[in-house]
Amino acid sequence: MESKDKCRCGVVNLVTIAGLVVVLLAVVLLQKPAQTTVTPVINVVDNTTHTMSYSSGISVSGYSEEEVSPDKAVLSIDVVTENKTAKNAKDLNSEISKQVVAALKKHGIADENIETSGYYLSEQTEWDSESSKNVPSGYKLTHTIKVTVAKSSGASLDVAGVGKLIDAAVDAGANGVNSVSYGLTKESEKAIKDKLLVKAIEDGSKRAGDMASQFGVTLGSLDSVSESNYYSYGSYYYESSSYRDYSTKESYTSISPQKVTVSVSVSMSYKIA
Repeated sequence: MESKDKCRCGVVNLVTIAGLVVVLLAVVLLQKPAQTTVTPVINVVDNTTHTMSYSSGISVSGYSEEEVSPDKAVLSIDVVTENKTAKNAKDLNSEISKQVVAALKKHGIADENIETSGYYLSEQTEWDSESSKNVPSGYKLTHTIKVTVAKSSGASLDVAGVGKLIDAAVDAGANGVNSVSYGLTKESEKAIKDKLLVKAIEDGSKRAGDMASQFGVTLGSLDSVSESNYYSYGSYYYESSSYRDYSTKESYTSISPQKVTVSVSVSMSYKIA
C-alpha cells in the first residue's frame, strides 16, 4: 500500500513539472520579438564603396586624376675608376669627376643642383690558380653624381637638353649612367594637386547628394573629411651609348620622357538632416 502511494506522488510531481514547462514556453512565445536594425551598404561599379547608415550619416569618396608633362629631370651618373692602389683610384676618380662637373656647369647646371649621392671604394680580387684562392688585384671606386634639371633652375627641360647633358658628362669621362627620372618641381606639384583637390571635393559632394536622393533623405552638414594623394614618377634607364647617333656632328642621345600621373582622393562624411 505504501509503495502504491509513493508511485502516485511521483506521477503527480512529473505532471506538475511538465505543466510548469508548458506555462514557461507559452510565456516566452507570447513575448514580442526583439527589433533588428539593418545598415544598408552600396557597392558601386567603380570599385569605390559608399556606406549609408541611418544612424551615422553618409560616407563617400571623391576622386580626381590627371597626367601632366614633367618639368624636372634627375640624372644619376657614375664615375668609376680602378687601380692597383686605393690612393691612385681615388686621385684618378677625383680628376675625372671635376671634369664631369665642369661639363655640367657649362650646360647651365648650377652648383646646388649637382651633388654626390654615392661614394664607394672596394678592394677587388681575382682567382689565382696556383694558390687556388682569390687574391687582391686592386681597388675600385664608384662616385655617383646626382644632377637635377628643372626649368626653375634656369636650364631648359626638353628631350634634346637632357640627352645632350648625358653626352656632355660621358664625353668628360663619366662611364656610367644609372637612370633618368622625370617628375614635377614642388611649385608645379602643389599647383596641380590644389586643382585636383577642388575637383575631388566636387566629385565627392555630387556622390553624397545622389545617394541621399536615392534613399529619400536630406543631406545634412559635413561631419568629417580627409585627403590622400598619389604621384607617380616617369623613369628612363640609360643602358648604353648606342642610343647616340655619331653619324652627324650635332647628334645627341635621344630620350623620350614619360608623363607623370597625379591623383587626389577625399573621404567625406555627411550627417543626415
